[in-house]
Amino acid sequence: MSTSGGDVEKEALNLIIIGHVDAGKSTLMGHFLLQSGMVDKKLMHKYEQESRKMGKQSFMYAWILDETGEERNRLNLTSRPSIPELSTWYSGPCLLEVMDSFRPPSRQKDRPFCLCISDVFKGSGSGQSVAGRVDAGTVRVGDKVLLLPQGESGVVKTIAMEDDPRQSASAGDRISLTVTGIDSASLTLGSCLCDPKDPVKVAERFEARVVVFNVTAPLTKGLPVLFHYQSVTEAATVRRILAQVHKSTGEVVKEKPRCLPKNSCGTVVIQMSRPICLELFKNVREMGRFMLRSEGATLAAGMVTRIIPRDSM
Repeated sequence: MSTSGGDVEKEALNLIIIGHVDAGKSTLMGHFLLQSGMVDKKLMHKYEQESRKMGKQSFMYAWILDETGEERNRLNLTSRPSIPELSTWYSGPCLLEVMDSFRPPSRQKDRPFCLCISDVFKGSGSGQSVAGRVDAGTVRVGDKVLLLPQGESGVVKTIAMEDDPRQSASAGDRISLTVTGIDSASLTLGSCLCDPKDPVKVAERFEARVVVFNVTAPLTKGLPVLFHYQSVTEAATVRRILAQVHKSTGEVVKEKPRCLPKNSCGTVVIQMSRPICLELFKNVREMGRFMLRSEGATLAAGMVTRIIPRDSM
């Protein structure tokens, strides 16, 4: 993944393993790490011996990802989750071959730098450290950065990826940064570090195209919602419903409808409870998409199409 100089040689490909409890996520990834040579043979032999003593030999793959002994003591009735006889119906390539065929998505490296903070912690040296994914552009050690919406400036002192020091990072990389010159109290989840010469947008109100899911109640004007974006959740309100549009063509079906029913698509105006950093979806996809939830249910998914200036609110 890296050159001798410590910088990324290959583009990162981020994958997410999703499944219910005991669905086999850890077992799957344990197999993957073993097959790809990422697990020491001595460590694997240790897990095999320990799992045999506990009568859970097939669990040795899941133990590769376990951080504590608590997971190993949980009761699970599936004694052999990898029985070949259960998958005779499948004749395609194995999972490792499929994953090797994946190609990283196109990254927006030519745009100004932007990183949305997903974690804040005290680094080993001076200055406060933050973690997040570079959504656009490139950042280098020594670069000046702007923290928004707070409006404070600082300098990148160190960059690390998986604890390995780097001199730079680009769009798609998940990194940690040590920043000096910014008040540690200002570094909060959801804030953005960006290029001071071309900063990200800060907005309280914006237009968006939303797709309403199979919900019990329609999306209506004035509806309070929880706005899920990047690593944060903010209170918001559906201020206006501008139009209902066709899902496939985008043509306006009805202007200024009273509501957007389930399984429909429309254009709305969303009012945030406080300013947040946003970009148009067409410019930076990662900073222009969101989810709307209410009372534990996901109501809609959307993308930002227009940011409304404060002076026109």
